Amino acid sequence: MALAGHTTGGPAKVAVIASGFMGSINGSSVANTVTTGSFTIPLMKSIGYRKDFAGAVEAAASTGGQILPPVMGAAAFVMAEFLEIPYIKIAAAAAIPAIIYYIAVGTMVHLEACKYGLKGLPKEQLPKLIEVLKERGHLIIRLAADCLHSFRHRLQSLFIFSS
Repeated sequence: MALAGHTTGGPAKVAVIASGFMGSINGSSVANTVTTGSFTIPLMKSIGYRKDFAGAVEAAASTGGQILPPVMGAAAFVMAEFLEIPYIKIAAAAAIPAIIYYIAVGTMVHLEACKYGLKGLPKEQLPKLIEVLKERGHLIIRLAADCLHSFRHRLQSLFIFSS
């Protein structure tokens, strides 16, 4: 919320960002929607988004997790196995299209907010970004370490099976 909650249509932009981060580590659209949607859909509705649009934003943002590295969806592993190329190459090829996908979803959220005059939350109601990073910034390090460990483990398993 500290990152984009104050901008035009802020809660919906936060939903897109949250779903992107969550999708990047679980790769499941349904799990992502259930996990982040239980918080973000009511928040979007509270500032004036229609309930169908709020649900659509969450579903679209959560679906993007299947193409967002590092974990991606199960299809990425099938592609790597079927094409006999390293998973890391599949993930690298998916990075730019996934970022473009999330930019497009965020743009639609912004345009909808502008169309209906939806403002973000007042800055007084939001935590300060620097305070959030001081309190919980260490969690990003753990996430990065998990991603690196996952890639290293997958690469090692690919080399073991290809020998």
